[in-house]
Amino acid sequence: PLDYSIDYYEIDKLFPSSTDKLRVCSHERLGGYPVGGFWDRQLILSRIASVKGPKKILVTIREQKSWILSMWKQSIADGSDLSLSEFMRVNEFRGLRRDPEFDYTQCDHLKLYDALVKLFGIQNVLFLPVEMLQLDSDDFFSRLNQFIGVAIEARPVDLSLRNSSKGNLYLVLQRQIN
Repeated sequence: PLDYSIDYYEIDKLFPSSTDKLRVCSHERLGGYPVGGFWDRQLILSRIASVKGPKKILVTIREQKSWILSMWKQSIADGSDLSLSEFMRVNEFRGLRRDPEFDYTQCDHLKLYDALVKLFGIQNVLFLPVEMLQLDSDDFFSRLNQFIGVAIEARPVDLSLRNSSKGNLYLVLQRQIN
């Protein structure tokens, strides 16, 4: 249960300072919900910005074709019955965006970068491609170490261990059920 006597925006009360520890908060949803059109992105980012204390923002971005396919598969799991081509069809309505839908502007990482720089400052924002972890982990960790000022040992990363998606039969059946 939440302790309502703690101001959760004062992170130091939750995580006492230590000289040998780096506080890290990581979650794929910290940038908003992609299948829902990132409707909550600005709210989440402004809440992170309002937390007291220094912050560094690392965003790992994924190759766009596999990311779009993954978003479509997630939309099926979330209740959509759209085909991939229907999912990718540009939707002109941009009201309350809670239904699973695709928006090409979601692939505009520069828009997210600009928003993060505005909130946190250019020196506190770093974008790296997630594929760099596997293709050149030394470079990935070198850039990360320089960014955060803490030495993290580089080690090979096997991206084949990432979350596996449901098979094609699941997608066909789930679309019919939805």
